[in-house]
Amino acid sequence: MSAAVAEVFAATPSGELTFTRASSDLELARAAAFRRRVFMDRRGVSFDDALEARRDREGHVLLLRDAGAPVATARVLPHPTPLSPLAALAPALAVHGADSEVGRIAAVASPQAVRFSLVLLTLGSIWLRRHTGLQRYVAYCHPRLLDFYRVVGARDTGLHTFAGTAVANWNQVAIGSSVLGKLRASLAPILIMDGRRDAGKVVADIYAEPQRPGKAIYFTRTGTTGALIGWSTPPAPSSPAAPQT
Repeated sequence: MSAAVAEVFAATPSGELTFTRASSDLELARAAAFRRRVFMDRRGVSFDDALEARRDREGHVLLLRDAGAPVATARVLPHPTPLSPLAALAPALAVHGADSEVGRIAAVASPQAVRFSLVLLTLGSIWLRRHTGLQRYVAYCHPRLLDFYRVVGARDTGLHTFAGTAVANWNQVAIGSSVLGKLRASLAPILIMDGRRDAGKVVADIYAEPQRPGKAIYFTRTGTTGALIGWSTPPAPSSPAAPQT
């Protein structure tokens, strides 16, 4: 255990904390309800319940309780799997040798949220190494959480994926197994530029709106803010040197 993680354990009231891997239908349902509540209440994000249930059954759903009440949860899936939000990126991630992926981390709104999440990840890692053959994971997260994962030994893969479409096409193409659909399901940040409200919701309760060139709405898991997009014209290629005579 790293010194940083040990410090988190020391600072966390742990007399009532219990860690479990959800196995029964009732435990899976409770973990899913807690996850749904956290993502919807704090982030305004909803999921396909049927797909989430399939992922829960295929993977390992980890749950941390404080005095019996859920305070953090996460899911570990085998990697690669067609059910994964990262399925379209599997070829690019193959070089890292991951056999599992961590996602859907949710913690109760509390001053202890970060500590609960770290305790869950640490105990979950120990449980997986002891009870499964899984050894190396890949995780997807908001950029602000990178340091959080580094505390438990992760490193950035260096893979950055950008994809886009017209606002009018968003709700037709950013679904299912398309690259945009997978990125949307992973709760990647979204940059919403000029568009019309009648195109429908882009994410949560956010609609596109008319914007001046260069202005945008920037959505992340933690909220939205205005953004300015700059563009500089690439330098013209130098002309080939004249042949020597």
